[in-house]
Amino acid sequence: MSPLPNSTSAEAWKSFVLSRFGPPIDSSTSTQLSASRITAQLDHELEVLQHPDIIILAKRRRNASLHCCRMPPEVLSRIFGYAQEGWMPERRFPEGHVTLGWIILGHVCSQWREVALSSSSLWCDISCYALPVRAVPEFIERSRQRKLNLAFENHTSASSVLESDMANLRQMWMSQPIRQHSRKLLIRETTRRWSLRLWTSFLHAPMPSLEELKIVLYVRGSNSDIVLPDDILGSALFPPALSTLILTNCSLSWTTPLLSAKITFLDLKMEHPTQETNLPSLALFHGVLSRLTNLERLKLVNVFPVVADEGELPVLELPECLSALILDASSPSMITFGLRTLTSLTPPRRTRCSIKIRGNADTALLSAAISHLFLLPPTPPTELHLTSEMIITTASSEWISGSSKHGLKWIDRDTRFGKERRFMVKRSEANQDEVPNAHILSLLPSVRINTVERLAVATNAMQYFPDAETWKTKFVAADKVSSLALPYTPGLYHLLCALAETETNSGIEEFALFPHLATIALYQHVNGAGDPVAASDIEAAQLRLVLWNLLLARQRAGTPLTELRVENGVLGKEERQRIAEVVTLNTL
Repeated sequence: MSPLPNSTSAEAWKSFVLSRFGPPIDSSTSTQLSASRITAQLDHELEVLQHPDIIILAKRRRNASLHCCRMPPEVLSRIFGYAQEGWMPERRFPEGHVTLGWIILGHVCSQWREVALSSSSLWCDISCYALPVRAVPEFIERSRQRKLNLAFENHTSASSVLESDMANLRQMWMSQPIRQHSRKLLIRETTRRWSLRLWTSFLHAPMPSLEELKIVLYVRGSNSDIVLPDDILGSALFPPALSTLILTNCSLSWTTPLLSAKITFLDLKMEHPTQETNLPSLALFHGVLSRLTNLERLKLVNVFPVVADEGELPVLELPECLSALILDASSPSMITFGLRTLTSLTPPRRTRCSIKIRGNADTALLSAAISHLFLLPPTPPTELHLTSEMIITTASSEWISGSSKHGLKWIDRDTRFGKERRFMVKRSEANQDEVPNAHILSLLPSVRINTVERLAVATNAMQYFPDAETWKTKFVAADKVSSLALPYTPGLYHLLCALAETETNSGIEEFALFPHLATIALYQHVNGAGDPVAASDIEAAQLRLVLWNLLLARQRAGTPLTELRVENGVLGKEERQRIAEVVTLNTL
């Protein structure tokens, strides 16, 4: 141990100890009895000085000097909540090492620990395999009998010792006192051979509070389809509160009573479907959906009915409560079934519809499906968004892409709007050099662009417009467009040129493209990482020239732009000052 440093604090503590322990005993004047009494008193002083409560008190006083330890409880609660979302306890395989995740924040100081322990909601999301058995009672006590979300995430490389530990944890977490308060149950396993027998006794037991069942399986080296039995939750009454069913790489019989009117969220996914995949006929598929009268969200990934190539398809109207319909044919073998499934369904007009295919599709079938997607809604679209892989329409009352809140970035985020129609086409995973036969130019005729008032075009979509004539030809019917949201990129050159061109019709000269244009929003050109991309000197000069020419041309014609919205970093100070002389300039 290092020697005590010479400091004011050290001298103060020496003085304090001497004051408590007093001067040395004079053996010539003290009796044996008084000496033992004094020694006992000094032992007591030492015991008090070394007591953990005294150390804790001192540490608390020390921590009180830190800003992080003086935060209000409501702020700490939010910190714990955010930390929990992406930092759950985890068991790493194959060594079985456990990391506590967000729980370790409770060791910052006593105040942080008190806030964590008093927030019962923090202890309801549980990574069941990542905790020792002895921690189970503590979690349950801290949750104060709130509804629990249990996640069992296993891996095939676990050793026999770990398998034994996880079996004990299953037994503990699925016991009756815990099971009756379970709201969500996630079973995620990566294994060489999945056995339902490990779960049968637990799943057959009553779970009166269960609202969501999610099973995700990754079975290595097996092409066989895993079909779960109809009585997976027991032969008696199913959990009365069950409303969400999520299955990945496994399936239920399409006649199972689990698919009833109680289901509001249905998510079925097969990552690598085979010929043995359990797919229904169209009639059986429609029959199941007809029973799901309270369905709010339907997501199908490579799980579609087998539809004959010939004949007109029957069309099923989906319930009015449906808010989202998501179809994803990421496997080339499922593209045809996915497109035909779309044409066999009529969603309500408020439903957000999205379809994604990966690879090429039959041109006639693709045209029919896209027309069904974009032309069917009785509410015409008012905003159109184009990227190299997506075409999106919305009927929002606000200008989404022209707002500081959303901009052009919302397309790649989780933000979604009602009455949205979205189509995405990507290259096949097996052939990345393949160019899909469906891109935005071929899809535009299937969109009611004659009603579009606001248009947004992403940087990667500019490649489809190599000259001004292409812009004018493809958007000749979009004569109601009054607002544009665009990246300030060299690819914008041809569009700005087209916006300044005029043509004469019946003796009247008018602008050839977007004659009612009033507002343009310009955003920074960024790369995939979100970092700004600077144009070369010649590209910057060309953009500056055509933008100025556009503003003056519209002004001379008597139809000037009323507003130019510009994101910080797009234009220099002098450019802004000059442009502000002819149009209202606002910063995004």
